[in-house]
Amino acid sequence: MLYKIILPLLGILLGGFGFSSCSEDSPETGTLEIMVRATYGDQPLVIGQSYDYYGRGTMKFTRSEFFMSHLSLNSDGAAMELKDIDYLRIHEHHTTEARAQEGMPLRFSGIAPGEFSGISFLIGLDEAQNNTNPANYPATHPMGEGARYWAGGDTYMFSKVEGVYKEGGKSVNYFYHSGFDEAMRPYRYEAPLRIEAGKTTRLYLYIDHAHFFAEGDQGIDIFSNPYVHVVHDVMQGMMDRYVEAMHFE
Repeated sequence: MLYKIILPLLGILLGGFGFSSCSEDSPETGTLEIMVRATYGDQPLVIGQSYDYYGRGTMKFTRSEFFMSHLSLNSDGAAMELKDIDYLRIHEHHTTEARAQEGMPLRFSGIAPGEFSGISFLIGLDEAQNNTNPANYPATHPMGEGARYWAGGDTYMFSKVEGVYKEGGKSVNYFYHSGFDEAMRPYRYEAPLRIEAGKTTRLYLYIDHAHFFAEGDQGIDIFSNPYVHVVHDVMQGMMDRYVEAMHFE
């Protein structure tokens, strides 16, 4: 499978950033803190809480997690990689409304001060990363966990969204897992970003889980496709909507 390297970028308006002094920051370097806030539409996403599904049913989430790779600050066509791989387990953090509103922190320190044009990362893994397996890593590494790898497909699971859907007296446990090189998506947004010595630049990344299912006017027919973990139109559409579901404020 051919892999096109298209470095993603996440958008950030300078006026929306919060700057604050932080005693643990070095006086010569700065810190970037990204607070991940998952939502369902305009509501905070709380694991186990029921949400309306297009007026015909209800859904709740029990799991939401994904690989974030090659997180970088970008400037003048160059990229400063902050972290090569991370695994975000939103469901372990968003257990109450208060925690969901606060956001799950991702913190990167020791950054040389400067002006940047945005941030980039991949949702999933690049081809070289996905060509490895958990045996290649220590158990503490994000890619060393066997539950994140599907040996039958020789691929990591790039993302997992799971829960329960109810409609008309029926219910089903759904899971939508993405994997294989075709499922990787770049995220890119350009806007001014400043890292200042001795200070923390704080951003808020929103991920709208309702939009994952926003196919047509009625959403995905969950009863017809409750389980997806192979290359499939439903999986590809959901990964496209993963990108659309993310934004900064």
